Amino acid sequence: MKNIEDWDFSSYKAIVNNSDGRVSRNKVIELFDNLDNFIFYHQQKPDDLYLY
Repeated sequence: MKNIEDWDFSSYKAIVNNSDGRVSRNKVIELFDNLDNFIFYHQQKPDDLYLY
């Protein structure tokens, strides 16, 4: 899967589109500080991320 938007079992679309979903959208966005950071993080290739 090249794009997270294409994965049927992801909450990504519900968070980005403010759709009714089973995830606490605001709590998830808070983890990334804001929606722009959430989107940016998920557009990165795994090799580009520095996970600690």
